[in-house]
Amino acid sequence: MTTNRGGESPRLNTDDELSVEHRFKGIEIHGWKDQLTLRVFGISFIVGSFLTIVLMKLSLSFSTWFPFNIPIASISLILLEAMVMALDSFGLIKNPITRQEITVMQGCVVGFSSIVYYGGFADYLFAMSELMAKEFKAGRDENNWTTIYLGWIIIYLFLVCFIGLFTIIPAAKVFIVRYRLIYPTSYFSAHFINVLRTPRQFSHQRFYSSLIPGAIAFGLICPHVLVFSFFIGSIISWGIFWPFIKSKEGVWYPKQTSTETVHGSYGYKVSLTSALFLGEGIFQLSLLALHTLYDMYLKKKPKRFIVPLREEEQHQQQQQDIDYSQITTATMSYDDQLRTKMFLKDQIPTPISIGGFLLTATISAVAIPFIFPQIEPRHIAAAYIAAPILNFCNAYTLGIADFNFASRYGKLAIFFFGSWIGLNHGGVLGSLVASGIIVAVMSSAADLIQNFKLAYMTLTSPWSLLIGQVIGTVMGCFIVPIVFFYFYNLPNFGDPNSEYEMGGAKKYRAFAIRASQGLDTLPMHCVTLAVISFMVSLSLNMVKEMASYLLSPVIQEYA
Repeated sequence: MTTNRGGESPRLNTDDELSVEHRFKGIEIHGWKDQLTLRVFGISFIVGSFLTIVLMKLSLSFSTWFPFNIPIASISLILLEAMVMALDSFGLIKNPITRQEITVMQGCVVGFSSIVYYGGFADYLFAMSELMAKEFKAGRDENNWTTIYLGWIIIYLFLVCFIGLFTIIPAAKVFIVRYRLIYPTSYFSAHFINVLRTPRQFSHQRFYSSLIPGAIAFGLICPHVLVFSFFIGSIISWGIFWPFIKSKEGVWYPKQTSTETVHGSYGYKVSLTSALFLGEGIFQLSLLALHTLYDMYLKKKPKRFIVPLREEEQHQQQQQDIDYSQITTATMSYDDQLRTKMFLKDQIPTPISIGGFLLTATISAVAIPFIFPQIEPRHIAAAYIAAPILNFCNAYTLGIADFNFASRYGKLAIFFFGSWIGLNHGGVLGSLVASGIIVAVMSSAADLIQNFKLAYMTLTSPWSLLIGQVIGTVMGCFIVPIVFFYFYNLPNFGDPNSEYEMGGAKKYRAFAIRASQGLDTLPMHCVTLAVISFMVSLSLNMVKEMASYLLSPVIQEYA
């Protein structure tokens, strides 16, 4: 067994066995337009609506946020398969549903139901309400709260939920084809789809690559170096660093502070972990930019026509001009070669993603201040400038460890924009809005990059997947607020003694109040430690990259 540098799972099939895609050989793959059928969106609407009701109930009852992506993706896929089987048993499906259609359904349902979480209904959105404002002494003025209406919630969701889709499209080719990141949830979802749709003649042996221990817990399929790093990180953090921070209680920060407030130990956790991931993400982004510039330089390098090149030099020059995807296919398995070819065939042009981002961001920056006068276009512009970088960092982490840190970055946004706007200028409400923008942009981008990985492994067109998620998001922008308002209009909603006490909204409100009071709310040495964490992350990545080029191929294999 061998693993590649990007962390792909071991290739379990040998030369004597048929690969996954060999089993589907001869089955027609429809064009991206034919993958977008009415039955796809009809089933997606039914499943998405049901899942939205369930997730909204859980979210409002327990104020839950899943840093892992396994729950929503897995549940939605199981519900989709159950729905398809039920319709098929009643004879309502004439032609078999293809794995490409199931993939588009999955993207549509995830885009639909994920709005329950990144829409902030259990935390930052309800934290803007007058009911939450009355729970605190500070920030009670009308400039720091708003009345919850269905109309502006729907408009707000339409303004923020589509921007993230355009920011991550250019990175899809890099992470999925070049770096070959795993995206564990999508990896297992794809195997689940491929297994259930294996042609009948192979049905007796279709579990050859799926029912393995790694399919039960995503940690078991992560590269060994990643599992080992988790282990070392746990020892350093919970065995050394956090006990040290705890020992400074009463010295660096007040005693008996809440575990979810920024002026206590939680402030260190938010700042330091975000700095670590930002450091690694920015390094990878910079490295990619350097590689791109170098490739452009090689392609524009003038050819020598007077003095003929030697055969060896000509060969090297030709190799430099070959696209990266063509270089790597020689070392890929049959499955990966076919998947890469199909994925790159229908690539979404970069100008479309850039143009879409600029258009949606401009509309959002102009329109949102009409809904929330406390936040100005310059604040929104700053959030959208940071969004592509944050999305790149988050997508890289997501591809390796299946962690979505959108909510963590959202809390950083509360602190940053709350300090910038100030309490007297509506900093509480403004920071909550800014947090919602960051979380919505990052979460929708995280969903899309995972769905692209799913499309890659099921030979689904990126175009059909993108359109499917866009349509699912449109459905969610209408249905999710309606479901929320059903619960919102229940008696005693938000009351501390009721079933829906909205503890998450209280924490976000308290966090926003502290943030709008300025930098002094951070615990002592928090910024210094965050800067150190950022530099350590950069340094470790630089050492790793230099070692891969300067030391032996063995180190390059396991770095």
